[in-house]
Amino acid sequence: MATPVTRAELESLLARYAERIEGHTDAELRSVTEQLRGEMQQLEQRLGADIERIETSLLTEFHQWARTHELRERGSLSLLATFDDRLRHTEDRVAEIERSMKERRPPAA
Repeated sequence: MATPVTRAELESLLARYAERIEGHTDAELRSVTEQLRGEMQQLEQRLGADIERIETSLLTEFHQWARTHELRERGSLSLLATFDDRLRHTEDRVAEIERSMKERRPPAA
């Protein structure tokens, strides 16, 4: 036959089980927390490396574009300067021809 259990014995038994459960739960929480911290740290490192790689790639591409653009701009400016010189020379020549024609024309009567 079973021995009757007193209220005090039951409360003591429940208190011991509660302590074991809390201790076990706290240890699990600490373990999971540490694991999550480690994973977050790894993600931060990978993210930082990815950002640095992307920045480097973008800056490299921008530098190459700017260099090509600068070369084209220099070529265009040189071509424009040549065209401007030829235009001035042509204008001077036309003005010279017009003066020459005025000198040859007899005065209007």
